[in-house]
Order: sequence, then C-alpha cells, then structure tokens
Amino acid sequence: MEIWLGDYGTPQLIREVRAQMGLDRPIWEQYARFVSQISSGQLGRSLRTNRPVLGELRLQYPYTIQLTAASVVISSSLGLAVGILAAIRHNSMFDLLAMATAMFWISVPAFWLGLILLIFFAATLGWFPIAGAGNPAQPLSLAYYLVLPALTLGARGTAVVARMTRSAMIDVLSEDYVRTARAKGLAERLVMWRHALRNALAPILSIIGIELVALMGGAVVIETVFSRPGVGRLLVNAVSARDYPMVQGTIFFFAAAVIAINFLTDLAYALVDPRIRYA
Repeated sequence: MEIWLGDYGTPQLIREVRAQMGLDRPIWEQYARFVSQISSGQLGRSLRTNRPVLGELRLQYPYTIQLTAASVVISSSLGLAVGILAAIRHNSMFDLLAMATAMFWISVPAFWLGLILLIFFAATLGWFPIAGAGNPAQPLSLAYYLVLPALTLGARGTAVVARMTRSAMIDVLSEDYVRTARAKGLAERLVMWRHALRNALAPILSIIGIELVALMGGAVVIETVFSRPGVGRLLVNAVSARDYPMVQGTIFFFAAAVIAINFLTDLAYALVDPRIRYA
C-alpha cells in the first residue's frame, strides 16, 4: 500500500485506503468477501481508473479474441498443409526443408519477430500500420490491422502443428487400412482426406488446443509490441501500475479461457473420432 500511494502515502491516508478496500479486516473475511464477489460476477474496481474491472474486460476482450482466433486459423491451416505435404513426400528435400524451417520458427522469440515485421513491413515499406487495432465498425479495417500481429503470434503454432501433422500422418499412412484403400483403387485424394487425415486428426487437435492456450498467453507480448488494445496489454499496464484488482481480473479471464479451450478440445475429439463418445 505504501508503494502504491508513493509520496502521498501518509499514515492517515494509508489507514483510510486500507479501510476503504477492506484490508483492515481479518484474512478469512477478506477471502470470503472476494469469493462472494466472484460468485456474483463482480471483480472489484480498478485502482488506476476507479472503473469496474469487469467493464474494462468487456471492452478489451474482443480484441484479444480476434487476435487469438486469427492466429489459430493461420497456424492450423498452414501447419496442416505443410505437415500433410511433408508426410506425403517423406524424406524428400521438401520434407527436410519444411521441418528445418519449422524448427527455426519454433526457436524464434515472438517479440523479436514482431519487431522485425514492424520495422520492415510497417516502418520501412509502409504496407501495414504500426499500432492500433482498426475501426470496430469496419471488418476490413480490423483484418488489416490484424495481419502482422496474427502472423507473429501464429508463426510458432504453425511450426508445431506442421511437425505434429507430419508425424501423425506418417504413422497413419503405414496402417493396413490405408494400403487396403489404395489397393481397392481409390483416388489418392480420397485416401488422404477420408482415411488418413481423419484418423490422424485426434493428436493434431490435441496439439492445436495446447497451442491455442499458448496463443492466449502470447497475446500479452504481441499486444504490447504492436500497441494493440486487449486483455494482454491491460494486464501489462495493470502490473506496471500495481493495479491489483485489475491484475486479478485479467488472470481470472485467462484462466477461464484456458478451461474453456481444454473443454472444447475434449468435445472436438468426438467429432473426428467416432470411437469416442461422451455420455
């Protein structure tokens, strides 16, 4: 409390603020009050803006959802395409080059890649904006401002999905039912999509779910690098200002998002694998 109030933290003001925030109450009473507020959907008020934390999250979470959704679309689509081609051309030059490139993107820090893209495509060429998130009323504006942040955030996920897809497809392509489908004269396209990919999707979905959780965490860095609004940047600003109710609210949001992602990933298994059924 003394650090947060700074030079204005006189003993009398500290006592008043502690009483106002309920910090002078016993620990068990403070915890019971906190649980009661969470149960009723109240996350407290920001120490920096004196506005409700939940209201601030409602304003910022759409930007984080947009960034995460765009990144997972990029990483899933590109990762699946590269992984399938690498599995089909196993041990070819394309396979070796694709996997080496994937290892490179896994090793590249997101903040460094974001800065490089900003310097080259935004500051030097002027093709994309340096900061901001666009006009919420114009979808094309939102998409335009999402290009560089989504590519930056989705680069590592693309590499991870590509490697997992390649591994899963190589295992499936060696199975007897794939050889039987080819022996029956089915077109290679049908063999790949109907027999091989569908049976390889379960581990791929699992890694996409894990990467989606990682993308939510990576949004904290990317929103700061690209000066985008969002829950991640809200968390960084709250930590800098020692705005503890806002820190708790943003962490609660990320925790709820992780639980929801894991739950939806488990449900998605039943869609790709008919052997799995949920009661």
